[in-house]
Formats: sequence, structure tokens, C-alpha cells
Amino acid sequence: MADAIPKPPPLQINAPVILLVGKTGAGKSTLGNLLLKTSEDENPTFHVSDSFSSVTKESSSASYEIGDEVYNIIDTPGIFDTDDPTEDILEEIARTIQKCAYGVRAILFVFEAKRFTNEQKNTLNGITMFLGEESIQYMISVFSHCNKKQTKDPEYFKNSCWNDPVKDFVDSMNNRWAISPNADDFPPDNLVHKQRLKELKKHINYNINGVYTNNLFEKARKKQEENERKEREAEEERKKEYEKNLMSKGEALAKKYYEEQRKKDEEKFLEEKEKEITSIKNEFQGVIDTLKGGTGGYCQIV
Repeated sequence: MADAIPKPPPLQINAPVILLVGKTGAGKSTLGNLLLKTSEDENPTFHVSDSFSSVTKESSSASYEIGDEVYNIIDTPGIFDTDDPTEDILEEIARTIQKCAYGVRAILFVFEAKRFTNEQKNTLNGITMFLGEESIQYMISVFSHCNKKQTKDPEYFKNSCWNDPVKDFVDSMNNRWAISPNADDFPPDNLVHKQRLKELKKHINYNINGVYTNNLFEKARKKQEENERKEREAEEERKKEYEKNLMSKGEALAKKYYEEQRKKDEEKFLEEKEKEITSIKNEFQGVIDTLKGGTGGYCQIV
């Protein structure tokens, strides 16, 4: 009987983030599963769409280690596919910002190994509006859907297959680029598969300085730290009350009162987190309105 494929550990709340971005169908979720070594057929971490529509509008995340470094890898399916975000997409962007509270280590911009199209440029414009133009310095171009020859020989791929827009785009990221191997052609135990992912992980760990943050991330981090402090204090207070009730009312009632208060505290903290989501969403909507008012659309940077 085959061993069950282990699920990766959950989000580490204070770890920097690796963001998977790109248009729907580009191969973001597939790359995430390759990095995490989870099978798309049996037990995927990130669910992959079989169509041109995003399988979900919600970002998924998991803890991920490269050497001794711990990151949170976040898949962001669908939220950058439009220049007119809906209420649901704005909310999901706000939740993604919460997950980026401790900064972004790398932004993996995944796109298909073909001509760099206006659609891909528009996706990039959406990403930079969300994160800021400085975020390009933390981006890595990741080419998906490469054929066998392109995957085996990256230099051939670069010299023979890139057009000028692709060259300019990769140059803007200080020549940080990698190939996402097709697991059907190069399974996980294949040397080519391992080498392509090793090159990507080297960019993440060694070819980027520090982590990227901005005002929204900083606000989210401070709020998160404040909430953690309040939750610790509430837990300490519940324990004190439990000890008092244990002496005066007995174990059964002490447990009952403890659980009732715990539930009330959890509901209160959940309300606070939802208020924070609304606050981030409203602030981001203000950024969108400002940009649209000044340019008539997304801020074009490409």
C-alpha cells in the first residue's frame, strides 16, 4: 500500500512570504505543488484549474522551507485577472495583505513560455498596483509550459525563444528567471526536474536582498501583533478565572465557564479581524480610485 503524501505544515504567522502570481492558467498552482512536493492527482496543496476560469478566488497558503529558511508560500489564483476588482476580489486581496504582514521575500511571476502578451502585461500592472512598483525588485520570472528541449537547456530557451519584450521584462528583474518543469516529462526524481527547481530556490534564498514591505503590510503586521497580545492576555485572564472557579465551584463548572468565555473571546477577536479586513479593503479601494482618476485605468509601468 502506497504511503500517504504528507500535507505541508500550516502557515507560519511571522514568516516572510513567497507569492505565486500570474494570470489564470499560467501554472501558478502547479509550481506551488512542485515546490511543496504534493501530488496534483492525489493530495494537492493548491488546486489546479482544468479550464480558463480560476478554480477559486481564495488564496491558499502553506509553510515552506529552503535550507534553514522558513517561508509562507501563497497561491493567489484569479485575484489579478481583472482591472476592475469586484467586492469579493478586493476582500481576497485584503486577506492576502494580512498574510504578507511580515514582508514578501519573493514574487514568482509565472507565465507561459510564449510571446509576452498584453494580457500578461496587464496582469503585471495589477500586481504592481497591489504591491507597489518597487516590488519588481523582488520578482522572479518563472516560465511554465516549456517543451522538453527548452526545459533541458535553459540557455537554448533564452537565446532562441525570447522576444524583446520578454528580454526587457527579465532584465527589469535583474535577470532573475527560472523554468517550472513539466512533471509529466520530468518527474520529481528526474535530475532535470531537480535542477530547474534548485535554480529557482537559489534565486529566492540568495539573489534577493531582504524582504519587501509597504505601508499596508506594516499596518497589518502591527495590528496582527496587537491582536496576538490581546489574545494572550485574554487566555491568561481565562486561566485565572478557571483557577478561582475550580476552588469555589468545582471542576465541572470551572470548565463550563472557561469554555463559555473562550467562545466569547474568539467571537470578539474574529469580529476584530473582519474589521481589519474591511479597513484594508477600503484603503486599497482608495488606491484604485486614485489611480483610475489620474490615468483612466491601471498605472501602466511596462
